Amino acid sequence: MPSTTAGSPGSSGRDSTDQGSTNDRGAAPSAPTQPPDRADPIAAVEAAVKRHDGKACRGALASIGVSTDRRVRYAHAACEMVAGNCEGGTRLYVDALAKDGLLGQGATIIADQYCPAGDEPKTRLRRLAVQTTSGHFDCEAYVAPARAAGRAAADGERMVVGTILANIARCMSSENHCDAARAMLDEAKAFIPGVGTSELTSACR
Repeated sequence: MPSTTAGSPGSSGRDSTDQGSTNDRGAAPSAPTQPPDRADPIAAVEAAVKRHDGKACRGALASIGVSTDRRVRYAHAACEMVAGNCEGGTRLYVDALAKDGLLGQGATIIADQYCPAGDEPKTRLRRLAVQTTSGHFDCEAYVAPARAAGRAAADGERMVVGTILANIARCMSSENHCDAARAMLDEAKAFIPGVGTSELTSACR
């Protein structure tokens, strides 16, 4: 997620030997280090964005409340995008850039990373290509839009569709859904005949 890198929680500044001697004298033990989600609530928002879970993202953002942290502005934009409010999220992202004195030229790139694929063929193909190469994603959620992209693909787009289907197959194999992964790879072969089982994890080949 853009410009929302979390900071590390602070330490108590005392080593274990000093804490032990203090506790031996009967003083209250030092407070435990806060868990990451409390030390930096943006972390929960970032996790929901990566899962493309709009509901959880909005909930995590609401728990932060009013904040002047610039990262919250970008988090709000990304949350709206993954929740399906792509136009509103893109507008929030451009506004966040403007507050940082930046132009909004990268807004389309961010939208392609976080917005639902949608139904417009060119946009759908572009977003599927980006989102299925961005690490872990919800494999099953991309099957229907990828097949729709395949039905609408022009001759020059068939390689892109095949790559998207192969990416979904790899994703399925990483979750040990081997039968589904091999079936999806067969669909990819209709667009890229040379694609092979090397696309899958070793357990599914």
